[in-house]
Amino acid sequence: YKMFQFEQQNIKEFPVLGKMQYRGYWAGQIYLEAFDCDIDVAVSAKKEEGVQPEQIQAMAEFLAHVAQIKHLATQPMFDLYATGAFEIDLENFDVWQDLTVMQVDVSDDTYHVKTGKISIFLIFSSQLEEDFCPAIEVREGKFFQVLSGTYFFH
Repeated sequence: YKMFQFEQQNIKEFPVLGKMQYRGYWAGQIYLEAFDCDIDVAVSAKKEEGVQPEQIQAMAEFLAHVAQIKHLATQPMFDLYATGAFEIDLENFDVWQDLTVMQVDVSDDTYHVKTGKISIFLIFSSQLEEDFCPAIEVREGKFFQVLSGTYFFH
């Protein structure tokens, strides 16, 4: 009974994000229509304060524009592959066939110290190269940049 009570205290419901569990960060799952999959979400936020309104707003904007973000990220992601040491036929290569969505990370307001803006990172894994994990950074609901493939651990 005590274990169940402890678990319940670590679960909260947030707008847009739904039920989330605190694990040193707030963790949950959402469905991304543009990628046709359920995906883990990790939100950097303190247990007591929970997910902040700015983070919820950033996530709502991201979800409203995820298809456009994917479209805008296609060429920069392709360029990333083209500059890498991948043995692929670039003429017939579709980055979205290789990439699998791993996780969505939502920063807190300390990530961009000067502006306090929230970034959302859509993190992928590559089927071609297991050490290649590129990400799309989204700011204010808009595609910002493709990051070249570092690991994000939670």
